[in-house]
Order: sequence, then C-alpha cells, then structure tokens
Amino acid sequence: MKNILLFLLFLFLACPLSLRAETTSPKYWISFSNDEGVWVMKIDSAGKIILPARIVIDKKSLGFRAFNTLALSKNGTTRLTIWGVDYDQRQIERLIIDDDTLRLVSIRKSRVHTENRFHGSVTQTAKNNFFLVQKSQDTSSLLYGYAVSSTGRFMGDRWLLSEEPVGLNGCEEPYCHGSVSSDGRVLVLIHRGLPDTPLSQLFFQRLTRSGKPAGTPVLLQELQNCCGGLINPDLTNRLPDGKRFVVYVSAPQDFSSLIPNSVFLQPINSTTGTLIGSRKTLIPESDDLFLDVAIQGLAIDPKGQFVLISARAANLRGLLFLALDESGNRLGHLANNAQPKGKAAWLFLGIAQGIDILKQ
Repeated sequence: MKNILLFLLFLFLACPLSLRAETTSPKYWISFSNDEGVWVMKIDSAGKIILPARIVIDKKSLGFRAFNTLALSKNGTTRLTIWGVDYDQRQIERLIIDDDTLRLVSIRKSRVHTENRFHGSVTQTAKNNFFLVQKSQDTSSLLYGYAVSSTGRFMGDRWLLSEEPVGLNGCEEPYCHGSVSSDGRVLVLIHRGLPDTPLSQLFFQRLTRSGKPAGTPVLLQELQNCCGGLINPDLTNRLPDGKRFVVYVSAPQDFSSLIPNSVFLQPINSTTGTLIGSRKTLIPESDDLFLDVAIQGLAIDPKGQFVLISARAANLRGLLFLALDESGNRLGHLANNAQPKGKAAWLFLGIAQGIDILKQ
C-alpha cells in the first residue's frame, strides 16, 4: 500500500504544473450575439478556449428579428438559459440550450417587457433568483427585480431594486442602466442627468439575501461632459478579502466605436461600497483600440479573474480577454498591431455584443 501511495505521489509531482492548473482551472460559459445569430463558447479562467464559439440559433431561425442577448444562467443541471430581448417588441425571451450538445431546445417568450434593449442581468444563487428589468414610473426610469424560478420562468413577483433612478423616461439606453452581481447582493447603476446638464453618475446599491434594497445608494464615480457619460457597469461577487471589483466604460464624448474610450476597474468594499484605493485603467483612451460597448460589450468574471471586452483594433474586431491579478490590475494588453501581450487574447473575431459570463 505504501509503495502505491509513493508511486501516485511521484506521478503528481512529475505532472507539469501547467497541466495540473489546467485540470483545476474554473470553466466558464460565454454568450453573445451579432448579425449572424446567438453564440456560445466555453473558456477557462486563463483564457484557454475549451469549446470554440458556435451559433446556437441563427437569424433565420429567429425569424430575422433584431434580437439582443442580455444574460446567461443555468437551467437545472443539464441546460443553459440565454436571456434576450426582441428589439422591436422589447419583450424578454429565453433560449433554452442543452449544455452537452449546445442544441436549441426551445424558445420561451415571456410577458415581461423592458425599456432597455441593450442591457440586462440575472442572479445565479441557490434560491431567490431574479432578473433585472428597467421600467418607467411617473417621469423616472427605474430598475426592478423580477423573481425567476430555477429554470428561469418568471414567477410574477417584482420589486424596486433602488430608489435611485437611472434617468428620465426615454433616457438613451446605453447611458441609463444597471447590473446586478451574480450572487444577487449588490446592484450598480448609471444615473444619467438632464439633457442640458449631462451629469453621469455610477451608484452602488446593497441588496438583502432576497434581493431587496438595503440602505441608501452610494455614489462611486461621476462624469460631467457635453455629450457622453459612464456606461456598461458590471461587477464581481464578493471576493475573499471582502471587496468587489466594479468595471465600467468612461465615454466623455460618445459611446460610438469610432471614438476612443477607456475601461476602468474600481475595487470597493463589498458591504459599504467604500472605494478601496484608486481606480485602475484596464483600457486607456487610445487611437489604437476602440470599444464596441454600447450593447453590453463589457463583462467581468464573478470571481474577478478576467474581463471580456468587445473591441476593435487595427484590422481586427472581436471579443478580447484580459486577465486580472488579485488587486484588479490587468495582466495583459494589446500592442499597437493589435497583437495580445501577456495574459490577453482574442477569443472570437467578429462582432460580439450582449456579452455575459457564467461559471460552469
């Protein structure tokens, strides 16, 4: 028996470290959409592609409708749910996917409609899950939680997630929206001011275990400019040292992919929203890299190990992977010729919007 144990220990020590890391590295499903249809792929936390991107439903099968993906969640133990919205009808739909074959099982249309066709998110916990929906009340646009079952079915219950509105009715969708953490305990939202005073503010809202608002919203960042604003916030779950990472895009002039913009990461206290240190620049404003972020083009891993960014540089356009260290610093970048350096990689070449990340 002793000899067998020694032999097994020898095999483990002889195994290359990279191989051992590969077998234990967390795996992630990624979903996004473009003019061809809805796509799914699988990667690990180091950016290695496990399953290359493939179309799970093409435009023809969608009836040639304008359809944006919003979120990705588990559906039982053997299926995935890709959440999306019919662009014209603003109706939330669910694409049910077999996670083994990636075959489309069904399309489920709901009776829930949203004001924001560019952004949405859903929680992924053992219970009390909800989907983030933007609705009007009087003159304001507000964020609500809609209770969903373990298979993603809307259950009828809804509640206000924060007293802080994202803007006035009719606010331009890329500038007025929010995102809820996968663990359902924190909401971040962008509040867009009046057209003649375009103050863009990023807020933190703590939530209870049942997704109800707890305490008052906390201001994290703001930008005042004539034309642009802060857009596309996303955040991690609670990290081991009691903090979270919040990522967002600063677009002082416009959210257009023809204008250079920046991506920032801000560590915060998970409970209070207090800023921890200075924000970190993941993508600097540069004429060498442009961001396709108007339709949910930025997402961060719930565990804070990487971000995904829809971008274009030189003659390339696609989904960019950037690894992060424990402090939220980027571990890779793009050279002037759009070639990844360090722990960065192009995961997919082509338009990728409506990005979401789901830990397997």
